Amino acid sequence: MGLWLARHNGVSTWTRPGGPGGWLPGGHYPLDAEGMRLGQRDMEQEVAWSLEDESEESVVGTTAHVRWVPLARTLSGVELVVDHREGPTQGAVLEIDQDAELWGVVRWKSVAEMFEETVVSLETGHPVVTALGKEIRAEYVHEDDGTWQLVWR
Repeated sequence: MGLWLARHNGVSTWTRPGGPGGWLPGGHYPLDAEGMRLGQRDMEQEVAWSLEDESEESVVGTTAHVRWVPLARTLSGVELVVDHREGPTQGAVLEIDQDAELWGVVRWKSVAEMFEETVVSLETGHPVVTALGKEIRAEYVHEDDGTWQLVWR
């Protein structure tokens, strides 16, 4: 992952969903190193506030954790985080989607597995199964302005 960040350091989301860079399944945009750092800091703050408010049961391990590092997100706020807690999900890529009520659901066992499945899907057209069990495939869409974008449907 360090090499990937060194070479690419996240992507530009432009101003529209699915714009260049939204190539991870579900239209997630990889964050740059600074976005990861700030996202992790925000999670630490959210956990601290939940402890002060005694609402940690609804926050810690559901929407935030001090040992989760944000990896990617969609423009609608769905997040992929890497779990750095010790235990069976250590290193896994988890999904947080408040609208779908997904609270730290394992999407991939590792970042390597996420990239491998993404590449295979892009190369072969094989579907990726979402956390909700829906099959999605990448499509290249030609926009009215002449640009192309990758959309997962």
